[in-house]
Amino acid sequence: MASKSEKDARDDDVGMQGDGVGEKIETPGIAIPLDLSPVQLIKADTKDGKTAEASYRMPPGKGLFPAIVFIHGGMLFQAADKREEDLVSKPIHTRFLSSGYVTVASTFRTFRENPSDPGRIHDSEAIIEHIKKLPQVDPDSVAVFGGSGGGDCALQLAGRIDLAAIVAGEPATILLARMLPPPDQKNRGEVMKKVHKYYTKENERLVKETIAKIRCPVLILHGDQHPLKYINFEIIVPELKAAHKDFELKVYPGMRHGFYWGNKVGPEVVNDIFNTSAQFLAKHIRTKPTPIKFD
Repeated sequence: MASKSEKDARDDDVGMQGDGVGEKIETPGIAIPLDLSPVQLIKADTKDGKTAEASYRMPPGKGLFPAIVFIHGGMLFQAADKREEDLVSKPIHTRFLSSGYVTVASTFRTFRENPSDPGRIHDSEAIIEHIKKLPQVDPDSVAVFGGSGGGDCALQLAGRIDLAAIVAGEPATILLARMLPPPDQKNRGEVMKKVHKYYTKENERLVKETIAKIRCPVLILHGDQHPLKYINFEIIVPELKAAHKDFELKVYPGMRHGFYWGNKVGPEVVNDIFNTSAQFLAKHIRTKPTPIKFD
């Protein structure tokens, strides 16, 4: 078992680099031949004059298909080779592709010097709008699945653009609450563990404002180990309820941060994450997926 200091160090690493940093996938993804569904690249202009990037795989055929845009955690840009690795080998990504979704691995500009920089939101908006315009995609059947910082991004996107639904894995809502000071966020762990000590009226205003704007159904997948549970269980979930938002919460006891990607969990948990998410999305997308047929 990791010592307390080792666990704290890992949480710091996760906060900067992403919610799957340093962990192996124990349950393999579904091997879908690249000649059947190649990895393709996207570049899209953002509203603030930058260029956003993503990679995607599409089921064979003319469509229409539903699409799911995955947004990773952390605060750093993700290179094309890592996005391809996720699309080809991650158990959740490949299960959605196999079931018939256009599967997108989206990224964002590095923002650790300024955690409140809206650039990552602009990047995600640009990619989603690009995906909606693909002739094979039903624009009314596009969902977002974000983890950690990507889950926070998903919650913000739910109030900014039209989406069928979102799935948020342990969303790092200390970001939308603007509770992380730049540039190195060294007190991140302290803020997450003692959230009420640092939660000001301004933070509350920002949370309420973000939640009020949400206009699509929300599914939150959460473990009970990571300190993000304090802000999410004690502030975000009650605010979603108070605002009468269409949301569901599923808690996975004992699961560590990043479990929603299939990190360090067995097939039973992976299949439950996928089935829970897919069944939730099926209630809200117009075009239903058709599983890929391959040997």
